Amino acid sequence: YEVIYQDSTRGSINGYKFVDLGLSVMWATSNLGAEEPCDSGKYYFWGNIYDITHPQGAKENKEIKNKRKNLFSNFERIYGDSRWDAATAHMGYPWRMPQEYELDELKNKCNWELTYVNSQYCYKVTGPNGNHILLPLCGLYISTTNKKSTPEPYKKILENKYARYLSGTYVLRERFHTGVYCLDIINKELYTKTPWDIYRCRFSNVNDFCISPIQPDPNLFVASIRAVADINTGK
Repeated sequence: YEVIYQDSTRGSINGYKFVDLGLSVMWATSNLGAEEPCDSGKYYFWGNIYDITHPQGAKENKEIKNKRKNLFSNFERIYGDSRWDAATAHMGYPWRMPQEYELDELKNKCNWELTYVNSQYCYKVTGPNGNHILLPLCGLYISTTNKKSTPEPYKKILENKYARYLSGTYVLRERFHTGVYCLDIINKELYTKTPWDIYRCRFSNVNDFCISPIQPDPNLFVASIRAVADINTGK
């Protein structure tokens, strides 16, 4: 892989820009499939490397689905595997989906400030070293296959109000607390209630967002990916 440094904390890997926030990994400056930091980018099923607009992207990966249904499986992660990690598949090694603890770092070690850029609400997330990234509140797609009145199988909801960012970690816990670890962020200026589609969110009184560590049915939600890279170890 090719790393080009702009300065000591910024640069590009394989042509994709990164910023060092002072955390354990480098963070991409924009969502997967986006050209600018506050663009929505593309939306993915967990474990499918094709976005929802692709003929192969509008469904859950069958192998992933079969493994997910087995509660006793040791299948706990997809990050860094180009067969299932969309970030690695499209951006190349060492880019990948974040792990559970890397999303926790972003939540707990950074300052979050709601901002408005190019008609898009975003959170300005500033790391311990003063550098920042922008995370757009770009909504998500939900399944409508159980609603006969809706011709499209998926619809986009809650743009500028909410966003879900996928990790590459599948949490294997007791039966009703097993699923994909996600970061859910909410614009409480526009949306004052928990969206009906958020499962088991834990709200933070300090930052205006919540984190959803458990998503029991990734087949219902098509969400965003913000990639990370560890250019020191390549893991």
